[in-house]
Amino acid sequence: EFLGRVDFRTLREAYAGAKALLFPGEEDFGIVPLESMASGRPVIAFGRGGAIETVVDNETGIFFHEQTVDSLVEAILKFEANPTQFDPARCRERALSFTKERFQTQFQTCVAHWWSDHVTRRQQKPSLPPATTRPPELNA
Repeated sequence: EFLGRVDFRTLREAYAGAKALLFPGEEDFGIVPLESMASGRPVIAFGRGGAIETVVDNETGIFFHEQTVDSLVEAILKFEANPTQFDPARCRERALSFTKERFQTQFQTCVAHWWSDHVTRRQQKPSLPPATTRPPELNA
C-alpha cells in the first residue's frame, strides 16, 4: 500500500501494522529499515548499501540480491513461508543499537582511544637530534 506523505503518527501506525517493510532501493544508510525494526517489524531489503549495515539477514529481515522481480518474489515467498521467525523484540533491539546516544558514546570512546594511542606513540618516539647535527640540506 502506498500512503504518500503522512504525519509521524500515521507512519508509526503503518510500520506497526505491517507484516514487513519492503525496502527495494539502495541507500548509503537508510533510516527507513531502522524505523520499521524499531516498530518490531522485519525488513525485506535489497542486500546492498546501508541495509546490510542495519538489517541482520534471517534475523531482523531478509535480503534479496538482485533488483529483479524474480529475486524480490523469491524473498517475499521466503518471508511468507515463515513470518514468525522474526521476533519483534529482536527487531527493536537491533534498531536501538543505532540510537544517537549510542553513536555519540561510541564515537567519543573511539576518539579517546585514538588520542591516547597517539600520545603514547609520540612519547615513545625518539626525538630528533639537534638541528646542528642534521645534514646541511635539512638546515636551510
